[in-house]
Amino acid sequence: MSDAPQELYPLILDSITEGAFTVDSKFRITSFNAEAETITGFSRQQALGHKCYEVLRASICQRGCAIRKSLETGEPQRNVRVTVLNPDMQAVPTCVSRAALRGCHSGMKLHAAATRRGEESRLERPCLLPLAPSPPR
Repeated sequence: MSDAPQELYPLILDSITEGAFTVDSKFRITSFNAEAETITGFSRQQALGHKCYEVLRASICQRGCAIRKSLETGEPQRNVRVTVLNPDMQAVPTCVSRAALRGCHSGMKLHAAATRRGEESRLERPCLLPLAPSPPR
């Protein structure tokens, strides 16, 4: 196969059947797959370069950010129930898991998130963790 691994990353990311995106250390979206577009209603072009909380507008963004929690504790956050707002401000129930990506070259710290639609649409397994409020920042 002549394709360099970095050329395959977008193809691999778009092959994932769950919404997936990455953010940098300033919470700017650096990748956004096709399923994330479907779930959120935002195109990749609309999402890239924007802060994740500006695009997702999730119920936990300001007070219980799973990415921030993963950064602070070093532990992944799994199966957290959240509601995101689509471009029409309609609530979209989802379940998210987030973790820091280790071993990234170029010195950039990336954090990944995967999102599944809520149980009423196509969630095959229920979210396991209830949404717990976090102290204000």
